[in-house]
Amino acid sequence: ADEELHAAVKRECIAARRAVAMMDASTLGKIDLKGKDVREFLNRVYANDWSKLAPGKCRYGLMLDENGMVFDDGVTSCIADDHFLMTTTTGGAARVMSWLEKWHQTEWPELDVYMTSVTDHWATAAVVGPKSREVLAKVAKFVDLSTRLDSETPDPVDMFLVDQMHAKRIARVNQLVREVMLGEA
Repeated sequence: ADEELHAAVKRECIAARRAVAMMDASTLGKIDLKGKDVREFLNRVYANDWSKLAPGKCRYGLMLDENGMVFDDGVTSCIADDHFLMTTTTGGAARVMSWLEKWHQTEWPELDVYMTSVTDHWATAAVVGPKSREVLAKVAKFVDLSTRLDSETPDPVDMFLVDQMHAKRIARVNQLVREVMLGEA
């Protein structure tokens, strides 16, 4: 109760680097994309390629606007060849959804793609630090994490969906993040 702001920030940073820390990331935008042309659609809206991303993997994506300026970014998971779950920045969620719908309706209506905003369908926690997998293993006892989310190397990025739990391992700024989403499967 008597802790100063800077002391609290320092304590949290040390916990994230040496042990484990958590952050509520539920406000990140989430868009469910389905359809036989979803990969082509993602290739057109992101600056990077989505053609070969295998189911069970996820990738960081960078969206550029018509002028080549950064529009938004986030991690998109390949659930199946025709099903992806995109995350966006918190403040950009509605803007990205409108932008995706605009491009689909006006420029690429021939693409078989269906989008649904599912931001409010998933609670999300980012769990960081060298002991993050140990914490998740205690919480998610119904999933064998011994072979999932266990690598300490940044590539490849892993993802899995079990019942109503979507989890992924992401490398961010020299720190692995294990992001867990609970909600609709």
